[in-house]
Amino acid sequence: MLRIIQNIFTKQYHRFWVTVGAWAMVALYVGTIPIAAKKGGDFVHLWIGGHLVATGQMAQLYAPPVHKAIVTALNLPLSDYWGARYDILGVFFYPPLTGLLYAPLGALPLYWAQATQAAINIGLGVCSAWLLSRILAGRLRFATVLILFFTFPSFFYAYSLGQNGIFTTTLVLASWYLWQRGAAWQAGAAVSLLAYKPNWLLAIGWIPLVQRRWRVLVGIGGGLLFLLFFMVSVMGLTPLRTYLEIFVELTDLHDLPNYPLSIQYSLLSLFRRYLGMSSAASLLGWGLALLIMAMSAWCIQRPHIGKRANGAFSLSAMALSWVAAVCLNPHLHHYDLTLVGAAMIVALSEWRELSHLHRWLLGGLFVFNHLAFVVSNFFAINETLPLPIFAMLAAWGWLLFRAHVTRGRRARATKREERQLESYAAQMA
Repeated sequence: MLRIIQNIFTKQYHRFWVTVGAWAMVALYVGTIPIAAKKGGDFVHLWIGGHLVATGQMAQLYAPPVHKAIVTALNLPLSDYWGARYDILGVFFYPPLTGLLYAPLGALPLYWAQATQAAINIGLGVCSAWLLSRILAGRLRFATVLILFFTFPSFFYAYSLGQNGIFTTTLVLASWYLWQRGAAWQAGAAVSLLAYKPNWLLAIGWIPLVQRRWRVLVGIGGGLLFLLFFMVSVMGLTPLRTYLEIFVELTDLHDLPNYPLSIQYSLLSLFRRYLGMSSAASLLGWGLALLIMAMSAWCIQRPHIGKRANGAFSLSAMALSWVAAVCLNPHLHHYDLTLVGAAMIVALSEWRELSHLHRWLLGGLFVFNHLAFVVSNFFAINETLPLPIFAMLAAWGWLLFRAHVTRGRRARATKREERQLESYAAQMA
């Protein structure tokens, strides 16, 4: 018995304990579903949109008085769920497609809808971890990826608030998984589903264009046309017309009352913290975002993320493009940074190839990304020193460095092979 106990704690059983830890993590989340079902939070706004579609009130999808009446009927405090901004736009300002997406949950009572959403987010988290482990092709095991993903603060925030950042990450990972396996059209169709949150479609859509993956782009276009036809056939044109009418106001949310700058993490919000809601702040923010996109595009346009995606360079370029997409997104909350967590897991998958110094740097960067939210919230410094933004930029810088270094190594290896072939040809001659 003693020998069995000793063997259990030896290195050969580390996989067993990692697997136990992973499923214990999932069980812990499952145990909190009743708490998440009572929390309310952001999901209430999404539920209202789905409820209006489910009950056939699609013409009122963007009617603030109707939204307010539902909040009042739910006995929710208006001090928490209403404000001057909502008097202008209401609480649901997603595209009609999102209301259709949330309609099955909107048909349920709020408590059970929140419980179902919590369970769905856990399932999507497991799916995302599996997809990422398959993309990494053995560099990190599924159980390890699951633990790292489920402990990322952005994942917890998305889960606890009933938000859709986990769904967004799952779509991106699913598209990449399909992309790697040659299913280009299906990968594009997965990307097209990001139309439920257009800022993400904008942030991700440039990547296949830079890569010149035309079949993926065709898949995106075809998916969007199908979604448009399906949405109009179910909901009619009225919700879409209304949404297009208020779209300009939606792009200027920062100019509306009660704009929550302290929980905004886009590059635009970084400069708005110091320069106010000014044109200069917006110009600097967009300038930095476009610079990051341009440098990332320069790095990822050459490698082929297809059959060679198991190579270190392709992985670095892939994660680099994800973080660049997050940086390009003009409207980010803490729950929207889940994709940065996935990129950091990709960075960790290169651990064996790093020098001792680089391991220390990567380890510190990983801890920085994990603790940025906690430290910022604990010391209440989000408005003056938004650490998650700086952690995101540091992650992008690391991945850019890794992609550049690995590309240099591959170029040198290619030249070496060419010289060997030339030497061999000369000897044969």
